[in-house]
Amino acid sequence: MFSGIPKDLIEKRLKEILVDKNAPLEISTRLTSPHFITLNAQSRSNPKISIIESKGTPTLCFSVHVEKHLQNRAFRILDFMCRLLEHRGHEFALDNYGNTVVVINTIQLHFNIRQLGNYIQGPKGTYSTRQYIKTDILAIQAYQDTYSTKQWSDVKTVNLEDKLVRIVAYLEAYADVEKQEEIRRDEWSRLYELNLQKEKELKQKREDEKNKLEKLIKFSDDLDNSKKIEYYLNERREYLLSKNLFTDEEKNYFEWGIKKARWINPLLNEKDELLDP
Repeated sequence: MFSGIPKDLIEKRLKEILVDKNAPLEISTRLTSPHFITLNAQSRSNPKISIIESKGTPTLCFSVHVEKHLQNRAFRILDFMCRLLEHRGHEFALDNYGNTVVVINTIQLHFNIRQLGNYIQGPKGTYSTRQYIKTDILAIQAYQDTYSTKQWSDVKTVNLEDKLVRIVAYLEAYADVEKQEEIRRDEWSRLYELNLQKEKELKQKREDEKNKLEKLIKFSDDLDNSKKIEYYLNERREYLLSKNLFTDEEKNYFEWGIKKARWINPLLNEKDELLDP
């Protein structure tokens, strides 16, 4: 979630930024040499400004949704954010949907600048009883996923500009927390997949063991049946011989039976023209 970040982690990041003597911590009063992302944002509201592509990369541009009289201020805020984030070693890129993100510790974060408004009661007799009236309050909205966002805005005692360094510190702290959570999730997934693989292997081993046992039982039964057939045929032959009834037909039957018994015997594994596949 994009909230609930430990305060001490935010303060640690904030201190790192503030003690950096080379960090661009002053917001411009006017844009004389805007960051290329700022220029791209300006081009959306003014077609005369060309879109800049940095080193051949696709167009990078954070959204700025404000009325014309607030554009200069909004673009200066955006310019400050881009320069400080870049100074801190973070990169800008496009996500899988083509939206611009800042990449902090491999975590992709979105942010935009917008103009806030209020709903007020509309005139009696109108179809809608509430009207949305825009104010001059600016806000930065940041999120990793749209279902969880955090917003900073102007308040009576503090302008948004005075919160920008802390916002960057917050984004860095959030990325640190999310990175650890990502590592935890990856480890959980790894262990989960490992357990699944172990269960699969165990299931296969059990199946193999069962098949081996069934094969052993079959061989044992076949050997037993082979011996029984041979015993029966020998006993039958001895009896018929004693009665002088062992005819050619009986002899053929005896020889046929012995061959089948030897075919059944798994230790002999003899061939049979009719029974072998």
